[in-house]
Amino acid sequence: MAGASNASLGLWSTMSESIPIRRDAPYAVPAALAAECVSAASYAGLNDQYTPFTTSAQATTAMIGRWLRCRDDADPAYAGIEIGGDGTWRDLMWEDGALVARGGLDHEGIVEAPVDTSVVNNRVGLFQIGIRGRTRARSGHLWGDKMIFFPYDSTQSAVFVRTNRVPTVASNPFAPRERAGAAGCAVAEEMLTDLPANQTNATLAGRWTLCSGDLLEAETALDFDGQGGVRFLDAASGVLRMGSYQPVNPATIPSTYLYTTLIFDDLQTWTIVLSQKPLKLWMVTPASSRVARHAIFSAAPTDGSGH
Repeated sequence: MAGASNASLGLWSTMSESIPIRRDAPYAVPAALAAECVSAASYAGLNDQYTPFTTSAQATTAMIGRWLRCRDDADPAYAGIEIGGDGTWRDLMWEDGALVARGGLDHEGIVEAPVDTSVVNNRVGLFQIGIRGRTRARSGHLWGDKMIFFPYDSTQSAVFVRTNRVPTVASNPFAPRERAGAAGCAVAEEMLTDLPANQTNATLAGRWTLCSGDLLEAETALDFDGQGGVRFLDAASGVLRMGSYQPVNPATIPSTYLYTTLIFDDLQTWTIVLSQKPLKLWMVTPASSRVARHAIFSAAPTDGSGH
């Protein structure tokens, strides 16, 4: 095989499902918020450290407001959560010395109705609260000015402390369906849209720049050919691998989240959601996978530069 240069040929012993997900650095409380987070240390998981409620509605009302992320081992690096009276939540980011409210594909979701767990836990008035998004699901309870979430990657519960800080709202200067490339990664996604299967190939055609998340290898871009094929590219635009797929719209119970499924020739499936402002793509491996992975890509300008 003189002249062969494909170093990927051969047998490999590691199953893709066993490769650990690349993670961001552990979250650290911004120095400017440290003083407001001092009270988080008082939570020690004691049986009486919860606020009792008599109804689910009372617990729901108590959740409304803004909460600083003061003790938490989970990622990504958001600085807090804003819970609205409409039953939704969105992340608070710490940017340039201020809190900024940012929604979007990875940063917003719905608030679940609190559940009375008094009998199960033998603690009168204990209601379990929860929030849910595309890549985040957390549950816990309230204790005074604190919101407690169950442990994520450790044995330590997460503690959020209520704040009176008023966040600004992240601006989005892009037009609907604008291909913003890397610049689009910095803004929250708006105008989530349904993507009919017969329009998928045409919509995805072109290059997409990785904003965040993880698939499998060192992908930094995707290149769709508009005919059901996709190339996975590295930072030097080298082709890591290729795939072909069929887009389908699963018949499901109506949901808050709109999505399309890509079924690849190797039977791998991806769930994708599209935002129009700017044009961005969120994709996740199926929940049946032992190691679910997800990523967000921003559509690159038509010159393919990604900038």
